Amino acid sequence: MDIGRAVLTVLLIPGLIYMFVKSDRTEELLFPKLIGYCFLGSFRFNLNRIAIPLGFIIYMLWMHPKQNAASKRQAAILGLVFFLIGLVAPAVENYIYRLPIEVETQSANIFDIDFQRDWLAIKQRLDLPDDTRIEYFDAEFEGDGSIRNLCYQLIARGNEGLVLYDVSLGGGKKAYRIRRTRLDQWLQYGRLVTAARFFEVLTILEIEEIKPQQDYEYYCISGHGEAVSYGITNREKFLVDGNNGDISSIGDRQLPVKCYYISVYGMAKMGETSYESRDVRDYLFDAF
Repeated sequence: MDIGRAVLTVLLIPGLIYMFVKSDRTEELLFPKLIGYCFLGSFRFNLNRIAIPLGFIIYMLWMHPKQNAASKRQAAILGLVFFLIGLVAPAVENYIYRLPIEVETQSANIFDIDFQRDWLAIKQRLDLPDDTRIEYFDAEFEGDGSIRNLCYQLIARGNEGLVLYDVSLGGGKKAYRIRRTRLDQWLQYGRLVTAARFFEVLTILEIEEIKPQQDYEYYCISGHGEAVSYGITNREKFLVDGNNGDISSIGDRQLPVKCYYISVYGMAKMGETSYESRDVRDYLFDAF
């Protein structure tokens, strides 16, 4: 939606016609002259990123028409209005563009969420392409699966160029809140896993089954969309088969592995506001 163009279209033609009808139409080429005064009033000059209504200033200082002076002044003022709209419209458009969009989920419990279903609902609601990528995924949840906080970022390339989507699901909420931001570039876009594949693996993992069994203050599951050369030793790690979804343990001798991975762990309370991750388990997928 281009607010500036919409307002210009609504105001320009009716406004000029009104001025023309109310004028002394015996003046030769009156309508083109009104258009010229309107464009003069809207002419801008940028000085150190400061927009100056140079055209309207020129009109006020040097343009003193004898015939239809009131109509020509109104046309110049209309141009000045367009100049002001041109300054304000981008900020308004960006504000509207960034307003949160909500997409419902069936549950506020991470054990019950069908991430593939939710992804398809978000994809349809936002009209996202199949090639949409995921930058990161982080979720905090209680031992019973109640979500404390869940957030992730999607990056899509479409007709609007690159767009970043910040997706969040707060504790107790049953609707994702999504905010959009236009991007100039995202250098690692081609190295990120698709959102469809990430949520497919997340569904395979069954979070309730893989979370640490020991009691912790809360639990986390996280993943980054960019492929890495995984070489972390002295940690439990598993390989998710890309064909049938089987999960098998792998040892340090099989490292490094070029892959994507998702981590699950518990958070132990160490002080009033400090926590430490424990029982970290990594799930590697799409190794290549």
